[in-house]
Amino acid sequence: GYNINDASNLAENTTKFNLAGDINNLQESTKDVVSTLKGFGLEANNVTDVIDKMNYVSNNYALSAEDIATILQKSSATMKASGNSLEESIALGTVAQEVQQDSSKVGNALKTISQRIRGVSEDGEYANGFDILKDDGSFKSTYEIFKGIGKEWSNMTSMQQAKLGEDLFGKHNLTTGYAILQNYQQLDKVMNTIADSTGSVDKEFSRYLDSTTAKIAILKDTITEKWSNLISSDMT
Repeated sequence: GYNINDASNLAENTTKFNLAGDINNLQESTKDVVSTLKGFGLEANNVTDVIDKMNYVSNNYALSAEDIATILQKSSATMKASGNSLEESIALGTVAQEVQQDSSKVGNALKTISQRIRGVSEDGEYANGFDILKDDGSFKSTYEIFKGIGKEWSNMTSMQQAKLGEDLFGKHNLTTGYAILQNYQQLDKVMNTIADSTGSVDKEFSRYLDSTTAKIAILKDTITEKWSNLISSDMT
C-alpha cells in the first residue's frame, strides 16, 4: 500500500492524466498507472515521469493514452523481468498498436512474446546469426532482440520469416510480432519522442483548466447579460 502523502500524490497526478489524456475513466486510469509503477518497481514519486511519457507519446502517434496505459497494465511486470525499461516497453507497444489497434491484445502479446523468445533457442541465435544473448550469456531485452532481428527481416525469404515468426511469437501473436519487426525503425523514433516528454501532462492540464475557466467565464457573462436584459425589460 501507499502512505497518505504517496496516495495523495498519485490521486492528484492520475486525475491530471485522466483529463489531459482524454481517458474519462479515473478508476481505470488509476489502476493502470499503479499497475505500471508496481510492474517496473517504481515508487509513487515516479508517477509524473510515467504519465508524461504515456501522454506525450499518445500525442505524437496513432494511439491514445488509454491504449498505452492498457498495454503497460497487462505487460509491465513481464516486460521488466525480460530486461526492458519502461521506455522500451512503451516503444514496443506503440509500434504494435499503431498497426493492430487493439491495446488489450498488444499488451497480452508482449507479455507472452517476451517470455517465449527466451525459451525457444538453445544457442541464442536467430535471423542470419543475430545473437539474442549478451556477451555474459544473459538475454538481451525484448526491445534489443526486436531491433536486431528487424534489421535482418527484409533480407529473409518469406519461408524463413514464417518459420522464425512462429518460433518466436507463436500462432496467436504473429500479428503483433510482425507489426514490430516490419516497423522496427519506428522503435528509436518513439524512444526519441519519449525523451522530450517531461512536463507533458502538466502543460495539457493547464490548457484544460484555461479552457474550462474560459467556458465558465463566458457562461457567467451570458447569464449576467440575460439577467440584465430581463431586469431592464421589466423596468421599462
